[in-house]
Amino acid sequence: MTNEVSITALPPRLQELAHKARRALTQGDAAYASEMLSAILAEQPACADLRRPWWEALKQTKPQGALGWLKKLTRGGASKSSAGADPLGQLGAAAKALEADPQSVGALQTMADAAGSMGWTGTQLFALGAVWELAARDKAAGLAMLAAQQSAGRFAEAEQSLARLVQAYPNDGDVVAACQALGVARTMREGRWGGDTPAS
Repeated sequence: MTNEVSITALPPRLQELAHKARRALTQGDAAYASEMLSAILAEQPACADLRRPWWEALKQTKPQGALGWLKKLTRGGASKSSAGADPLGQLGAAAKALEADPQSVGALQTMADAAGSMGWTGTQLFALGAVWELAARDKAAGLAMLAAQQSAGRFAEAEQSLARLVQAYPNDGDVVAACQALGVARTMREGRWGGDTPAS
């Protein structure tokens, strides 16, 4: 399975397009940015660095409608069965669904699951972070984000996610267990204890 790549690992032609697209996004031309970034990611889906600006551009070109709040609460979107068991196909189907509806929590979750099964940590964390952003009080989304950050050894980010969870769900059993698991993981990985529960 192909590993994730950074922008600097892309062919020069695509690097130039990526820089133009990101510059266009900062200058307010989200339509151009989303078109170019979608094209690049269709060719190079393993480029995790472009997922966030791609999604931000899509959200600007397709602003949330009147029923957007309802979509945040549902898990509709790209189905895993629609792309068979191939995780790369699932990721591609999720990307297409997001191009139609960037607010689709279901499509983002499908992308996270597919990326995780391929070991694409950057893409997985982007998608889980987007789910957490759209459904800020979704405990399952926050715990999934925390678990992925912990698995990737990104303990500083994991502690930030844990702090948000503790603030939203003080004294929750699942959150307390996640806090303990994070402390154990840090002990095993770094040889020191870092699992004190953040203050709510």
